Amino acid sequence: SPWHPARADAHIYQTLLRDARQRYPDVSFRLQRRAQSWQLEFMASTQAQLQAVRQWLAPQRQRRLDDYLRQHYFMSRPDSAGAAWIQIDYSRLIQALSPEMTPLAGIIVDQPRGAPARTDTAGMRHNLALLLDFVQSIPYRTGESAGPQAGLGFLLPRELLAQNGGDCDSKVVLLASLVRGLYPQLPVNLLLVPEHALLGVALPPHAGDDTLMLAGKPLLLLEPAGPATLPPGQLGEQSRRHLAAGHYSHQAVPPSGISHERPIQ
Repeated sequence: SPWHPARADAHIYQTLLRDARQRYPDVSFRLQRRAQSWQLEFMASTQAQLQAVRQWLAPQRQRRLDDYLRQHYFMSRPDSAGAAWIQIDYSRLIQALSPEMTPLAGIIVDQPRGAPARTDTAGMRHNLALLLDFVQSIPYRTGESAGPQAGLGFLLPRELLAQNGGDCDSKVVLLASLVRGLYPQLPVNLLLVPEHALLGVALPPHAGDDTLMLAGKPLLLLEPAGPATLPPGQLGEQSRRHLAAGHYSHQAVPPSGISHERPIQ
């Protein structure tokens, strides 16, 4: 689901209040909302208790924030100025979603039920082209999910399919989940450029393909947003310029077998 700071803060501070009362039963705690933030206020009978609570409170709040982010498939990353901002943990999310997308991937590539997907290079590229064309054909609808606080307009694949529309990172997660559902061992990288997202897969490129070198190996690049129906290895000019200038970040989705992530509700 999208990132909602107020909802996250309310959950974290309610949990923190419960933790504090369990750890320090002789201290009086209460939650106070001031302006746009929550505060955990407390009163104790001794200075030693007050000092102990103060030392415990900040790291415990960080632990509860980390727990919340992980549970909801978010991550905290520094921006160029060193300030923390919240971004979807695309790697974990894609691994959790790929089993759900496996049947749809098989239908798109016309794979007989129970038969293995083609693993020769030509066959894999053919199947990737079919998956890419399917995702590109879904109408592009802008959201607010690029850049800092990424995820504000994000849709899960099932939501995107139900609404028949989504923005760039919603569509790239759908494509990555379909690719991973068909090819669990194929390394996938989600690439974030300014106001946009695309996908890189570890498949040998053809001459003239748009690629990106990561860890000394070329990634074949896919442009899922549409509405242009670009085949594997062809990017829009804006994406090409951002990558050439180094204006991108990436999240790798390493090869895996069966995902151990919990199903997405």
